[in-house]
This record gives sequence, C-alpha cells and structure tokens, in this order.
Amino acid sequence: MLAPAKKPAEALQAMGAPRELIEWVRKMKPEEAVRQAWIDVTRADWMPYLAVLRGISKDAVVRAACECARELAEPLASTPQGARIVAILREHALATAEQQLEDLRLAMLAHGDANQPAWMFWCRLVLELARAGRRGNPLIGVSLALRMLTVSGGRRGSSDLVARFRDALVLAG
Repeated sequence: MLAPAKKPAEALQAMGAPRELIEWVRKMKPEEAVRQAWIDVTRADWMPYLAVLRGISKDAVVRAACECARELAEPLASTPQGARIVAILREHALATAEQQLEDLRLAMLAHGDANQPAWMFWCRLVLELARAGRRGNPLIGVSLALRMLTVSGGRRGSSDLVARFRDALVLAG
C-alpha cells in the first residue's frame, strides 16, 4: 500500500525550508498550495524550496541560481577577480569553486570589512553556494545567495529577482 502524499507544508518541512515559508504555505488549501505559493511568492529566497516542491531538480535550481548571479555579476568581469568569479558561475563550477577562489578568500580576510571592492560580494556569494553544495544541502546555499542578491546594492526588493529566477529555471530545467 502506498503512503499518502505529504501535504505541501509537510514536504517543505522535510526539505528543511524556512519556518516562515512553511507557515505561509500551511495557511493555503493543500490541494492548491503548490500552485498558489509559486504564483504568489514575493521572497526570492523561498523560490528554491518552492521549485523543488513543484518537481524541479535541485541541480536545476542550482544552475538557475548560478545563471541569475552570473547575469547580475557580468559587469564585474572587467576585473581579473571578477572574471574568475563570473567564469565559475557561467560554468556552474561550484564543486571546485572553493579551491579556485582560495586566494581571493584569503585576500578578503586580509582586506577586512571597510571599502570592499565589488568582487568580494560576488566571491562570498559563490563560496556560500559551493559550501552548501559540499555539505549536501544546496537549497540552503541557493536561498542564501538569493537573499544576498535581494539586498545587494541597497535594492531591498525581491520581485525582479523572483522573475529572473523563474526565467532561469525554465532555461535550466
């Protein structure tokens, strides 16, 4: 006998989704929750979990995050550090990103927090994606990366990023 399908909120909880997202989805009718949440979501950092809930693979979610980040980081490619970071995003080379960017990570530590060049933000973003993947939960890294992108440059907005991420998922899937 087959086990009954999990309710969307239970499925989100099982994948380690943020509590706020789980509670938001729990308030929806279970039979409509997956579709409604996907349409109504306003927070980009919730998108990776909702994508998996819709049946999109974690690999496609990671590729979509890399594409969104690459697109936004492209102007950075004019610097040597930026070109390396953009290449990792373009190639989705997160498995080796920590080794490839070790010298930049050390430069970031030596530099400190004051007056950081733009490449440092993007290096942190790539390293977070890589670490989460190495630790076995890439959705955490994607969620964090999308949260970082939401507030980068003082934007404090998710709607553009939600749309970009949906478009990237179509291409990555």
